[in-house]
Amino acid sequence: MAELLSGFSRRNLLTGAALAAADFALTGCRHAYLLRPPTPALRPLTIDVHCHIFNGTDLPIIPFLTNVFGVKADEAEAIAQLIGDAGVKGSDELKKLDELINEYNNQVVRSGPDAASQYLQGQLKQWRQQTVTKIHDKLGNALRKFHDAEKQKVYEKALEGSSPEPLEAKAGNNTPAPQLDKCIDGGSHRYNLFGVLGMIYEYCCARSVCAQDYLNTFCPPARRGVDLMFASLVDYDWWLAGGKPPETDLKTQVEIMQRITVLSGGRVHGIVPFCPLRAVAHRSGKPLADWDPLDFVQDAIQNKGFIGVKLYPPMGFAPYGNKFLDAVCDSSNLCPDFFKSNPLLGSPSFWNDSAFPKWLYEGPISYNDGNPPQRLGIRLDQELDRLYQWCIEHRVPIMAHTNATNGVCRQYEALAGYDFWGLALQQYKDLQVNFGHLGGLSNRFDPPGQIDDLDVPAESQGFVSLMNKYASVFGDAAFQDGILHSARGRFDTMVKRGYPANPILKSRFLFATDWSLLMESGGDKPYLKNFLALFDEIDKSSSYGPDLSAAQAFFGGNAAVYAGLRQSECTRTRLQIFYSANNIPQPEWTSKVDALSSRLPTSVPCPRTIPSLPHRV
Repeated sequence: MAELLSGFSRRNLLTGAALAAADFALTGCRHAYLLRPPTPALRPLTIDVHCHIFNGTDLPIIPFLTNVFGVKADEAEAIAQLIGDAGVKGSDELKKLDELINEYNNQVVRSGPDAASQYLQGQLKQWRQQTVTKIHDKLGNALRKFHDAEKQKVYEKALEGSSPEPLEAKAGNNTPAPQLDKCIDGGSHRYNLFGVLGMIYEYCCARSVCAQDYLNTFCPPARRGVDLMFASLVDYDWWLAGGKPPETDLKTQVEIMQRITVLSGGRVHGIVPFCPLRAVAHRSGKPLADWDPLDFVQDAIQNKGFIGVKLYPPMGFAPYGNKFLDAVCDSSNLCPDFFKSNPLLGSPSFWNDSAFPKWLYEGPISYNDGNPPQRLGIRLDQELDRLYQWCIEHRVPIMAHTNATNGVCRQYEALAGYDFWGLALQQYKDLQVNFGHLGGLSNRFDPPGQIDDLDVPAESQGFVSLMNKYASVFGDAAFQDGILHSARGRFDTMVKRGYPANPILKSRFLFATDWSLLMESGGDKPYLKNFLALFDEIDKSSSYGPDLSAAQAFFGGNAAVYAGLRQSECTRTRLQIFYSANNIPQPEWTSKVDALSSRLPTSVPCPRTIPSLPHRV
């Protein structure tokens, strides 16, 4: 299974010269192998703790595009129709992956692993070609439904020719991108038109193909493989769609990710989402809320190869302290001091938004437990209590979106901030948390411009202060697009200044991409390469003695500590059991982690006995 080959990158698919160069393996980028011997000791550990390989049918796509990204309704409807017409449905992919797993095993027995890998190459290359050709055939009709004449002109130019290649070539040209107003109060978001068009392609592809596209994007330019990808799922259903599931519901998404983990030989593992609003809806008996999300999380972690839990506060909930959000802050209800600086916080109408179900703000919510009804804020904290207690008991890492972006509106984006995480950690100091995006480290470079202040920004500094206070909190470099394009020099300077000014970063900063969302910035291929160059400069200016270098820590060592990947730790133990149950040979990342372990902080063995899984494959 470790030799699953999914073939072509999207940008090379229909160009004859690229066909001979597109033979990549999910266990390593063959382009990188041509440049250096494939010896594990010569390829440093590289872990991406924050990426996505979801498909457009995994999301409530129209409200996601209109409410979160500010896309106009006509454009969102056209994209949704394209995904519906040309995209790979979850049910179809699940069936295909089961067939591939079964036939792969049969081929190994009959003809050996090399022949089995060749079989997978043929099958997945054919699947990719069929999908991308179908997308390209239908894309023009979808884009012609856009009412924006400027975008029409740009996209029509991009689509000239008989294949997607022209638009893909332009994606790296840093074409000036318009701003989109998201909220009445003036929030904005920049994107690259060609990058977004590439995302549309990605949102139609099978998730297993997206995993290969990730590797094809970053590995060859960097001449370095990525050993382990933490691929996050998201749960927006209750905040954006009133609980209506997307075409590929979350339970099917988890099943697909489990198969991708098997076929990738343990190179791709999922991060399962937890939505406290779904939990409130379930426990209060709301329609469409027929399963408990904590049970769902526990099953994915304990039985299906998932590594940790994803939280997405800017959808509409704080990581803790929700009980203050819909209450009047006065002498009888003492809200945190930081509420004073934000007039949007602390109001009975806090969740009174047309995007949300009315029951969120119509009055106290009753559970079927015989206790008095409570405000939504109290209920959300109760559900987070249940999650945090279980995560601490079982040593399950959490990854949270901590940038003030991608909310339904600006007031909810503030819920991703470090002050709210401070409330959570005061109550649960032993949580293992990755602050995704580190509070938006490169936000000041959006839009690009001359920035005189190149110190770590205040919001990111707030999360760094939590790292100094709590032993198990980290932050990642996901979607730090300042390292791309014209802002790169200033971003590099900021990080190089930040390391000596904040020594804790050396042991807590994590490599991450946020791909495929990173695609919207355009020209994302040098992301890993540029970070490698940046950390080479940091290490040249520092001396760490026998400790890990800054690069070794950033690209892999810190992730091993955060996620509990060392021998005898809880996550590693759960994954070993999953590998054994699914006939997965020991992934290469395990030996690389073990080689670094003596130079990492002392690990704590898992205090619990983790039961074996039934044999699955």
